[in-house]
Amino acid sequence: MACNTEMIDQFKTQLEGVVAKIRELDTEINAKKEEYFRLQGAIEALSMADKEGHKEVGEDTAARGVAPETIAPTNSTASVIQ
Repeated sequence: MACNTEMIDQFKTQLEGVVAKIRELDTEINAKKEEYFRLQGAIEALSMADKEGHKEVGEDTAARGVAPETIAPTNSTASVIQ
């Protein structure tokens, strides 16, 4: 009986470790999915702008008197940079 109890305790400990790892991986997968959709959206938006003949992003800043490096990144850009 004592042997079975020890094995059960060991299996419970292993199970807890596996559950924790699954949660960790699930969080990582969800973060990667969000990144995937942001990138996919950016690609689609730029492709559509390219097809419609719009200037490249930042190309018109000189005409407006704004240096491209002074434009602050948006929240979505900042989160990708970090």
